[in-house]
Amino acid sequence: MLRRWRLLCCEAHLLWIHLLSSLASDVFLVLSALISILYLRQDANLKRKKRIGSLPSLHKMDQFGLFLLFVAFVLMTLGMFAGSILAYQTWGPYWYLDPRQLWSVCVWLLFAFVLLARWQAGWRGRKAVFVSLSGSMAMLLGFFLLNYFHWSQHYGL
Repeated sequence: MLRRWRLLCCEAHLLWIHLLSSLASDVFLVLSALISILYLRQDANLKRKKRIGSLPSLHKMDQFGLFLLFVAFVLMTLGMFAGSILAYQTWGPYWYLDPRQLWSVCVWLLFAFVLLARWQAGWRGRKAVFVSLSGSMAMLLGFFLLNYFHWSQHYGL
């Protein structure tokens, strides 16, 4: 009885870790996408030699967007790890065949590539912004499509 209680308590903690870190990761990715859009707008204004508003420099926006992307990646990793443990406990040995699991791994790999390219290959500026935006759009697209069509075993949030 005590062992079952500990297992349920552990599952509840993992569920909260999974939910909170996944949602926080999505928020940070959306914020990173917004910074990327502001970056592109400021870059276009500078090319036209027109400064509108009081946006920070391109370098500061690039660095802040990278920071947000890194925090989102860490939270995404934590959420996927906790969710994978829960999925295995709930659905058994075929947990990894769930479309949401597969999409999450694909988006995670895309962001791992973006971070690696930014740190190792030195990607900066428009190229990095477009790749970051494409990753954020892939995350949002998967989130809404999987919820809308109920392709996953766990739909809802």
